[in-house]
Amino acid sequence: MKADTNQNTPLISLTDYNKLANNLVLDLKRLRSFSEKLNIQQSLTAIDDVLEKIENKTFWVAVVGEFKRGKSTFINALLGQEILPSDIEPCSATINRVTYSLNSYVEVEFKDGRKERVEIDKLSEYVTKLTPEAEATAANVKEAVVYYPAPYCRNNVDIIDTPGLNDDPSMTGVTLSVLPKVDAAILVIMAQSPVSEVERDFLENKLLTNDLGRVIFVVTGIDRCNRPGDADKVIASVRKRIKEYVLELIRKVNI
Repeated sequence: MKADTNQNTPLISLTDYNKLANNLVLDLKRLRSFSEKLNIQQSLTAIDDVLEKIENKTFWVAVVGEFKRGKSTFINALLGQEILPSDIEPCSATINRVTYSLNSYVEVEFKDGRKERVEIDKLSEYVTKLTPEAEATAANVKEAVVYYPAPYCRNNVDIIDTPGLNDDPSMTGVTLSVLPKVDAAILVIMAQSPVSEVERDFLENKLLTNDLGRVIFVVTGIDRCNRPGDADKVIASVRKRIKEYVLELIRKVNI
C-alpha cells in the first residue's frame, strides 16, 4: 500500500493528540456523571469501556464472519504462526484476544471470575467445540487472552477472534457482544460463497449501522479459484455487492 504523501493532508502532533485525548476524557467523565445521576446503566458501561481504552491507549480489531470462513486461519497468517485453533468444522466457541508480549502464554478468564494460565498448545482444550470436553469448558469461559510477540500487536493493538455467525444463537450473541468495544472490524468473506444472506444481514444491521469507516473486508479462499480471472471476478463481485448494500442503507436512512 502506497503512503499518502499529499502535503495538504493535516497531521496531528503528539502534543495535540494528548490534548485532544485529555479533553475527551474530561467530557466523558462529565457525561458519566450525568448518566450516573439518571441511573442509565448501559451508558455507564459504554463510557467506562471507552475511558479504559483511552487511558490504556489500546486499539482493538475484531475478526468476524460466518463459521468456516477461515477467521482463525486468517489471524494465524497475520501472526506468522499457528497459534489459534482452526478446523474444517466450526471451531471457536469463545472470544480469543491476541495481545503483545515477549513471553508466549494464555490467560483464560472464566465467567465466575477465575483466571487460569495455560500453555498456548493447550488453548484448544478451553476455547473450541472440537471435543465434548472442550465445548463444556468453553461454555464457562468469558475470554482467552493470548500473549504473543506478534509484530501486528505492537503499540497496544489487540486482535480478537470471534465465534462464527450463524453457528448457533449463543455463539452469535458472543460475537455481537464484543462489537461495541472494538475500534475496527474485519469481515472475512469466503470466495466460494461471497456475501451470503447472513453476512448481508450482519453487514447492514450490525456493522454499517455503527461506522462503515471502521470495517475492513477480507476475501479468503482466493487460492481455490483455479481458472484464470476467477479471483478478479470474485473480488469485483464482492466490491459491487458491498457498494450496493451501502447505497441502499443510505437511501433508507434518508427516506
